Amino acid sequence: MRGGRHSLRRVTRPELRRVVDAHPRIVRRTDVWGGKAVVEGTRVPVFMVHARLQSGWCAEEIRAAYPRLTAADVEAVVRYAQEFPARVLADRRAYERSLPLAGARTARMSRIRTSLL
Repeated sequence: MRGGRHSLRRVTRPELRRVVDAHPRIVRRTDVWGGKAVVEGTRVPVFMVHARLQSGWCAEEIRAAYPRLTAADVEAVVRYAQEFPARVLADRRAYERSLPLAGARTARMSRIRTSLL
């Protein structure tokens, strides 16, 4: 940061094309989950699937929790998360920051958050 300005790197068209070509099942649309990465056609956020994989869920358990996902979709999430771990983490943190915080979380919000992760 210099002089009170943030330096943001612009994504070039070739870089964007590489991401789209390499991960056609993963999309970002501003009208779906606020622009977070989702599995195309499902509205299922990549960070949620990835969090479940990290916590030990197998692909079959994930597909049971999200019936619209295919085995290829779960594999696409794995590949995307391997190539762009910072993006997946940023999406997850943005989601967590959006959860209501009023002192201590209510039991209901804790249950919802746990079920989403």
